[in-house]
Amino acid sequence: MKPPPIRVALLATTIEYGGIESVLLTLLQNMNSQVEIVPILFTRLEVKNSFMERLQTLGVAYHTVFVNTSRVKYFNPVRNVWDTIRILRKHRVDLIHTHGYRADLIGLAAARWFRLPIVSTCHGFISTDRHLSFYSRLDALVLRFFTRIITVSARMKDDLVAVGVDQRRIDVITNAVAAVSLSDSQRTRFETRSRLGIVGDEFVFGFVGRLSEEKGPDLLLKAAAHLDTGSNWRLLFLGDGPLRPRLERMTTDLGLSERVEFLGFQADTTPWYSAMDAFVLPSLTEGTPMALLEAMAHGLPAIASAVGGVPAVIANKRNGLLVPPGDQHRLVDAMRLVATRPALRSILSAAGLQLISETYDVKSWVKRVREFYRTAMTGPHGTT
Repeated sequence: MKPPPIRVALLATTIEYGGIESVLLTLLQNMNSQVEIVPILFTRLEVKNSFMERLQTLGVAYHTVFVNTSRVKYFNPVRNVWDTIRILRKHRVDLIHTHGYRADLIGLAAARWFRLPIVSTCHGFISTDRHLSFYSRLDALVLRFFTRIITVSARMKDDLVAVGVDQRRIDVITNAVAAVSLSDSQRTRFETRSRLGIVGDEFVFGFVGRLSEEKGPDLLLKAAAHLDTGSNWRLLFLGDGPLRPRLERMTTDLGLSERVEFLGFQADTTPWYSAMDAFVLPSLTEGTPMALLEAMAHGLPAIASAVGGVPAVIANKRNGLLVPPGDQHRLVDAMRLVATRPALRSILSAAGLQLISETYDVKSWVKRVREFYRTAMTGPHGTT
């Protein structure tokens, strides 16, 4: 007789559409009937964001819990706990799966209330300011009391073990990305480049991600300012975030206004990847970045900082180029190299595509997550 499906409450904070949202969407779209997922989303605004709109388009039902950022924000987590308990009581879930420090904290309280096993996916810790550093330390403490944890890189597992999380409770399950039809990508390339006024021989570098300090977009701008002014190149920034006004001022101050485009948040990144010739991700901290996997799945040679789980994805000069984090000069050298060596670009592109198909396959990833759920339900629920 077929066993009943596992019912999983998926708790996550969603502001806009980024790496975490991409992981959640992949999970929701590909999980089979063996698992029923109940999304509970923490959001700052009482309006639909882009991620919610994607879920609605796909016909995925979800619940929202509103995060208050006013003067009473310190009491808001208590309200969020009760709202979450109220939702969980309706659905009678078997397991709670959290993403992010707020979801971890509230999910743990709800799991204790219902005596449920709880798991978390740890996407990475950000410590670029004192508030984020505090939340990261708090999250690391909270995770010590979880049934099991997924980390998206081996380096992140080591970081958790170093702060006291039992390594026997941690599984490394790197992110995955859906296959891309390169023939379709080629068809959209000309249209997208024409829309931006990009001529045929212009070399286009692209960045996809949140415009925030930990992603290093300011470093990328400074590096671009040292590229040969006589060469034909363009730099596209896809994404939004707190650094955008400063980056736009920097672009003007560096004399790059004719070469740099800020395209803002894009719900569908496929046409924009097709317009690029190389992808650049100069992050200061990362897990296993979805944007990097997506770029490689689109056949783009990638340049990325050697942080977090990135060196597990990129083998330098074999399927991409690695640079030390924060090293502007090495970043400039890598950008020049990939722009001037067509043969190298072909090698990196082919090897990147092979890696994605062999290692970051969505079906295998979903199967591992499903097995992880069953292990969490059948294993001990005790705490350290």
